[in-house]
Parts: sequence; C-alpha cells; structure tokens
Amino acid sequence: MDRPDLAWKLIASRYPADFLRLFFPDVAASIDWGHGYRLPDHELAPASDSAAVAPRHPDVIILTTNRDGRDLCLHIEIQCCRQAGFDRRMAEYHTALRARFGLPVISLALLADPGLHWRPERFDSNEAGSGFSVQFRVAKLMDFRDRLEELAATDNPAGFTALVHLKLRQTRHNPARREPTKELLVGLMHEKVWLVDELFVLQAVLDYMIPLPSKWQRRLPMDIDDLLRLQPTLPKNSLNYMLAENIRKTLAREGDRVRKSAAAEGHAEGHAEGMAEGMAEGKAEGKAEGKAEGKAEGKAEGMAEGEQLGLRRGKVELLAAQLASRFTPLPSSVLSRLRQASPEQLDALGLAVFEAESLAEALAKARLSP
Repeated sequence: MDRPDLAWKLIASRYPADFLRLFFPDVAASIDWGHGYRLPDHELAPASDSAAVAPRHPDVIILTTNRDGRDLCLHIEIQCCRQAGFDRRMAEYHTALRARFGLPVISLALLADPGLHWRPERFDSNEAGSGFSVQFRVAKLMDFRDRLEELAATDNPAGFTALVHLKLRQTRHNPARREPTKELLVGLMHEKVWLVDELFVLQAVLDYMIPLPSKWQRRLPMDIDDLLRLQPTLPKNSLNYMLAENIRKTLAREGDRVRKSAAAEGHAEGHAEGMAEGMAEGKAEGKAEGKAEGKAEGKAEGMAEGEQLGLRRGKVELLAAQLASRFTPLPSSVLSRLRQASPEQLDALGLAVFEAESLAEALAKARLSP
C-alpha cells in the first residue's frame, strides 16, 4: 500500500531545513539552523479526560531558535487527502503545543492531496461575541506539478521526495506505469552524489511512495545491472555505485536461494499432498489428477512462502545496515531481535531509525527493546 504520508514525515523530521527551504523559504530563512534544533516526543494529551479519547500525535514538532535569538516551536502537519475538520485539528494542535511548551508556535501544513483548490488556512470559533481564531500556513504539492525538471535537478532531499510523489500521482489510473516510473526514479537517485544517510532515507521514500509487487523485486537485480552499465563513468569507489552493486548482489543471491528452496519444498509438499489425495480417490485417474494438482499447489505455495521469506530477510538486512550506519557498532543481539520482529515492528523501526538519536531510542520506538 502506498504510504506517502510516512515518506513526508520522514523527510520533514530528518531534514527540516531542506523541507522548509522548498515549501516555506521565508520560515527557513528566519531560523538559526546553526543553533541546532530538537525533535521532542510528539504525543499530546487527549482533548478529553475520557479513556475512550486517544492521545493526539502531531506529525512533526521541532523546537528551535530564530535569528533574533527567540525560542519557538514549529509544527508541521502532512495531509495527503482532503479532510473535513482539518482546520479544527490544526487549531487544536496549535493551542495544545503552545500550552505544552510555553513558546510561540508556527503552524505549517503540506497539502499533498491531488486537488488544486482545497487550501484551508484558518480556524474560527466564535459564539455570542466570544471565541478565537488560529491561522496557519499551507503549501500545496500540486503547485509544483509544472516544476518537475527543477525537482529532478535539485540536491534537496525534500525536492526529490516531491518529484517522487508527483510521479506517483501520474500513475494513479495506470498501474502499468508504476514499474518504469520507479526504475526511472531509482536511476535519477543514483545519478547524484548523496550522503550515506540521504541515500538510505531516499530509498525508504521510494519504497513508501511506490511499493511494487514481488515479481518486480525479482527483476530488480537485472534493472540495477542496466543502471550500472548505462553509467560507465560512475566511480566504482563511490557510494552510489557500491550501494547499487550491493543491492544487485544481495537480491540476486537471495533470489537464487529462495527459488531453489521454494522449488524443493514445493515438490516435497506437492508430492505428499498429491499422494494423499490420490489414495483417497482410489482410482488411477483420481490418483493422477490429485497428485498433479497437489504438486502444482504445493510448488506454488512454496514459491509464495519463499518469496515472502526472501523479502522479509532483505528488509531485515537493510534495516541492520541503516542501524549500523548510524549507531556503530551494532550488537549481534540486535540482529537476532530484528529477525524475530513482527512486520509492524520492522515498519516502525524503518521510520524510527531516522528519527532517533540513539540505538536504544530507535529500538524503543519499535517496541524492540530487550
């Protein structure tokens, strides 16, 4: 399932200066980025004391300082679809954040929905001459739809993410275009020289934005071979080359192992099931049909299970590499926990690895602490 919201939350929290320079350049220019910033826990108390009301979670909260030396709170909300009551939610977050931190709050929203005209910018609440208003800033992703060449040329991670999302929009009614679109974007990503952290983040952005079926994953080694062949000038000691080569080799090796394992398991299971069904039929024709169907079903099930196992192992290896790149050395016990983690925990860790300031914090966010 496409998760552009996760991709944008990752970019806005990991590279807030780049995000703001693209969508809110005047706000970016007013911040003293050299002073640093902090990403606090973004859980807010529920709006009611009722146990049925869950805590609220603004997407991105940044505590920083402007160029005049005043501390302030930035709130960034990502909205990928039109939603009634969005203005009220922005107002509730604004007032709750001001009460929590006691700081001026700048409320910003990226509207990444496919429409052109939905642009809520304020919330008003007045009754009998008493009430309040909250105004917030918005940026519209679709305003960049005619700037694809500019986005393709940028070295801003937020700009590349905008390009990916807009390209994704172009495939909404044509699923057949998703594969060539992702191949094109992988090629564009590797044409530039990114930092280690940026490459891992942008790869996660692509996977959140444009997940593809397993049949494309099996062809990925060949596609990356073409990528490297078409870029003969790419230095073989560059990170872009090494990452692509490592992906190609890992997936090719894993794919070969999975195919052999799945074929063997499928044959054994199919033979057993076929014999059981054939014996139950008690006739030669029934035996033959049952055996053939059992073999086919067993082999298909074995291949499917093998594919899922291979994709899971690949995800675990990628997460381990990302953790090791940020929090070296990586204890062997952590790798063991990753192998036993649920799919939900792995997804949570994929986001936490870029937000956390320590290995312990990343594992805690994914509920993988010992």
